[in-house]
Amino acid sequence: MALHQGENMNLVKKVLAVGTFTILVTTGTVVAAPHSKKYALRSGADITVLADNSDAKKPFEIDGIRYTPKECAFALGELRTTRTANATVALIVRDDVELWTIADLSHMAVDAGFSHVQAFVYWPRSHSMAEIQFGPVLSAPRDLDRKR
Repeated sequence: MALHQGENMNLVKKVLAVGTFTILVTTGTVVAAPHSKKYALRSGADITVLADNSDAKKPFEIDGIRYTPKECAFALGELRTTRTANATVALIVRDDVELWTIADLSHMAVDAGFSHVQAFVYWPRSHSMAEIQFGPVLSAPRDLDRKR
């Protein structure tokens, strides 16, 4: 009888060890999940980056939070962990911002892993906006010297 109790104790110890290991692995997986609960994992929701000169040190804004250029690049990289690569990154640049900002923001978004980046310029006086197209000309008039 004493021999069976010893085997049962070993079995109980093994079950407890496996159970403890399972709990530790599960806890580690939960802790390693993305810290931002704001967006669903791998959602295709659009990201809007605003650029203006209202704050010289932090010219970029994402979801109402102001960022320096380095912080903005980091924030886009962090958003890439919760978004798909083809999620649209819309860059809205006010008319008083320097032109290099468009190139830098596009570069940040591509470096973060996004493949669909659109740039827009916004004129606050007229409340109008236009998309900036990069790439080859799709169509052009036959007579370029003709006055319109």
